[in-house]
Amino acid sequence: MQTGKFSQAVSNSLHLIGMGVVVGVGVAACGIAAFRFPNASKRIGQLCKSAFGDLGTRRFYSGGFQERMTPREASQILGTSLSAPWSRMREAHRRVILANHPDRNGSPYLAAKINEAKHVLLDRKNRSR
Repeated sequence: MQTGKFSQAVSNSLHLIGMGVVVGVGVAACGIAAFRFPNASKRIGQLCKSAFGDLGTRRFYSGGFQERMTPREASQILGTSLSAPWSRMREAHRRVILANHPDRNGSPYLAAKINEAKHVLLDRKNRSR
């Protein structure tokens, strides 16, 4: 019984080592190809983009912050719509601030912008009442 378990463990280890060797050879081959054919990496990137699309990267805002935050920008920061109820905005603020809080190695600047976004939307909701 012990021999079976031992041989299975050895077999599994050999499979993992073999897979590691295959991956290592593949990475080395890609490195050599990138060095020998520098334009190939651009072409491979174009092929991957045409085959797989942007893989969800379009949903991120690709601009900087405006000088004075607008309600639209605030809702983009929190990931909510302008017409979302305050409870949903509060949940979104909590989720985003926990991910970017300075006490958890986040950016103080981003945390300030997230809080500013919450206040902009809160003021907007209070004015509409």
